[in-house]
Amino acid sequence: MDNFYPLPIPEKYTFENFVVGSCNRLAHAAAVSVADSPGYAYNPLFIHSASGLGKTHLLHAINNLLRRKDNVRTLYLSCEHFVNHYISTTQTNNWEAFRKLYRNADVLLIDDIQFIENSCGSREEFFHTFNTLYNARKQIVITSDFPPESIHSLEDRLVSRFKWGLVCSIDTPSVETRTAIVEKKAISWNIKVSHESAVFIAENIHGNIRELEGAIACLSNAAKPTKNTISSDLVRKVIHEILGSRKSVSIEAVLEAISKKFNVSVSQLLSKRRTRTIALPRQIAMHLSRKLTNMSLVEIGGYLGGRDHSTVIHGDETILKKTKHDKNLSFILQKLESELLRD
Repeated sequence: MDNFYPLPIPEKYTFENFVVGSCNRLAHAAAVSVADSPGYAYNPLFIHSASGLGKTHLLHAINNLLRRKDNVRTLYLSCEHFVNHYISTTQTNNWEAFRKLYRNADVLLIDDIQFIENSCGSREEFFHTFNTLYNARKQIVITSDFPPESIHSLEDRLVSRFKWGLVCSIDTPSVETRTAIVEKKAISWNIKVSHESAVFIAENIHGNIRELEGAIACLSNAAKPTKNTISSDLVRKVIHEILGSRKSVSIEAVLEAISKKFNVSVSQLLSKRRTRTIALPRQIAMHLSRKLTNMSLVEIGGYLGGRDHSTVIHGDETILKKTKHDKNLSFILQKLESELLRD
């Protein structure tokens, strides 16, 4: 049993150092409410987003706050941890200890629930664990890379239960939020970064928060000879080195993936046609090409039918705005990006 005892919680993840923006305001507010009144505010609370946008930070923040309270038993674990414990218990047959561990919690926080889909037995066990806790008014907080209905092969009975409380998403942070994150992370690393340099980092690191943290770590290491004072030239040098070391996706691969997904030909994407069935996939191509390739705005526009750089910027920004309200589009983009980076 000791090998499956709940995972340790990093104390550095708190609500105080979570940067709030339009991308995560609802998820943050819901997490705070749950920590204040577990079992009453939102139960279950289901938070979904692409990897590295702060879901796990909020889980840890809830746990760290609740652990200060008397007589509140919190249990944090990853879904993989739960599945592995289930598999081990099928061999030891110690079901009483297994169920006692999970069903006696006052607050169950489970990360990356999408990984439960590959194990029918563990799904059944989690279903009954969920029911036991919910019926006892115990708090359940779940995170996932996808919304409940998009977790493939998950039974309707679990999908519906995940929607009993509040389902909310965390979107890709805006430049303003990324800038605030850079400035806060720089303080935690004890390095001095000007606001202009923070904006430059935020504008060029388009990925998740972990990538921003990685950039700050690189800057901290580069700044040691200058006693943690960072010039704009050093920032540009380090960021360009980071961008140059990334895996580059070809624009041809981007277009092929979009062509397959939206059932339009590459030649149509490169054409001057502006019908919605072509315009939206073309704007997605601009967005993903800007994010995943090493091409400049001018090069992207030139490849996409001789368009200028301002058209590429407009297409990219249009998609970013749409994803804030269109969860299905956001999910499609996540899948496309994951497939392109995996290939």
